[in-house]
Amino acid sequence: MASFCNVSIVGNVGRDPEQRYTSSGTMIVSFSVAVNNRRRSPDGSYQDETEWFRINCFGRQAEFAQQYITKGRSVFVSGRLRVDRWTGRDDGQPRFTLDVSANEVQTVDPRPRDEGGDLGPAPSNVQPMAARGAGSAEQSDASDLEDLPF
Repeated sequence: MASFCNVSIVGNVGRDPEQRYTSSGTMIVSFSVAVNNRRRSPDGSYQDETEWFRINCFGRQAEFAQQYITKGRSVFVSGRLRVDRWTGRDDGQPRFTLDVSANEVQTVDPRPRDEGGDLGPAPSNVQPMAARGAGSAEQSDASDLEDLPF
């Protein structure tokens, strides 16, 4: 029986992406994502716990991450989870990181306009109300409502 470890996370980017290349020339873009979990403590108060994930993107996902991912953005990431374990040099304590080899990366929040974020042109199939040619906006909205199945 085959097995796999896949994870989907939504969180905030903790640092701007870093780009590097493998010896064969493949681009890798890495960044960190913080996921906050709120838990109730035994005394009834709430505590926030933050889990950090290191995201590694390849191919088209790497190109997307390099262009659109910045520190502070909310992102959705889906991919293969790997736990990287080692022993600390200074104290000899066991350490680990949670690494995700991303299959999919998407921004969750709209791109802020103050970051040079022109949201781009409207899709070609979207027309302003006046261009629909059906008269006023009220008439157009009313006829749209009549076509609804409920």
